[in-house]
Amino acid sequence: MESDSARATAVNADLAQRMIETFGGMQLICAFGMKVTNRRGVACGMNDSLPIAVASSPYARNVSTSGVSIIIPAHNADATLDATLNSVLRQSHPVWEAVIINDGSGDATQATADRWTHRDRRFRVLHQAKSGVSGARNRGLREARYTFVLFLDSDDRIAPTHLERMVGLLLANPTLDAVHCGWQRILPSGILRPPHLGPVQEDLFEYLAFQAIFAIHACILRRDLAIAVGGFDTSLVTCEDWDFFQRVARAGARFGCVPEVLAYYCVRANSASQDSQRYLTDARTVLDRGHARDPRMRSAGQVHAEGRDPAYRNLALCYLVTYLAAQEIGAGRGGLGLLDAENFPIAPDLSAEAVASIIQEPLLTAAHRSEEEWPALLSQANAPLAAFLARLEAQTRAPALAFATLRQLEKSGAARPSRQRSAPLGEDLPGECRFGETGP
Repeated sequence: MESDSARATAVNADLAQRMIETFGGMQLICAFGMKVTNRRGVACGMNDSLPIAVASSPYARNVSTSGVSIIIPAHNADATLDATLNSVLRQSHPVWEAVIINDGSGDATQATADRWTHRDRRFRVLHQAKSGVSGARNRGLREARYTFVLFLDSDDRIAPTHLERMVGLLLANPTLDAVHCGWQRILPSGILRPPHLGPVQEDLFEYLAFQAIFAIHACILRRDLAIAVGGFDTSLVTCEDWDFFQRVARAGARFGCVPEVLAYYCVRANSASQDSQRYLTDARTVLDRGHARDPRMRSAGQVHAEGRDPAYRNLALCYLVTYLAAQEIGAGRGGLGLLDAENFPIAPDLSAEAVASIIQEPLLTAAHRSEEEWPALLSQANAPLAAFLARLEAQTRAPALAFATLRQLEKSGAARPSRQRSAPLGEDLPGECRFGETGP
């Protein structure tokens, strides 16, 4: 009978070959210490500033070509973890494991996670001292058994057919490295915000250099690719998922798109992404990396080695600040402090129509309002919005930006509101929805 070590070695060789197929033309030292070459000449990993050493795992022999390792970092998540894990348990695709990383929780997260491991053997839990969400995800990535990985936060949900649809496309088209799907925010009241669907192009670097385009659990990718680009950057408090997928795309990954809403993002008041100043600081770092060479990458395909055209970086920053300011205003804060950053860009071509389209979603979401309440919310937020837009116009030197944007917002309020759906968090979530435009 074949020994465990021999089987693990065979699996490592298979994964190394998969990296060859994924990365093609250049040489690299893969995560298993093997020197491999690829056929496409794309990016092949990070330098030592972001190590994610992966030794031969005792679980590697269980690798399945259709299996998904669902990596779930959990810190003080007892209040939400059951619902998240229940959405995993209900998957129609049976070949998965859920790796729960209890990241130094001080509540009952450990007991809750342990209880799920007794309920279904596909759940397993790792307990560790607090290292942060990126450190926890990297731990889960090292321990993952299967070919594909999905990163799912401990307060979010996936639809019952999530894995089936996503893995189905990956298996049907073996040239794909990752697949993303539609996603939707859920307000604390249970109201579903409009759905978002990402681009259908296979090369998403131009998009991901500019902005985050999908929720982290709206994408499944190959584990070897996630390892090769270095996992998650632990120096980032926010935007770490955007930075990660930006590197995946820079590496030349080919993305597929499943045109269904299969991922649900639960809005929480204390989420790290709601700290607008912190988010802006980290986002500027990610934008700078996306519009230049990324020194962390060992090598890159010729298409994306230099990053996106730097001329787009200022526009992306202006739109991001607008989004965050609308979020601040919706939460009852001013948002003007976001314009205090040094070297705020001049952007005379800033579009009032685009600025207005960006404002509505975060304003409604942060205020926990539905589309039907938009006219009343706009009236309530008019003064802080006008103050922000006037200063944005002055700093970017975009002529008549404030007046034109407010007029656009008034027109959107006069338009027929979208029909809202309610999905109380204790009930099943819908698996299929119509789609709107992708949000920033």
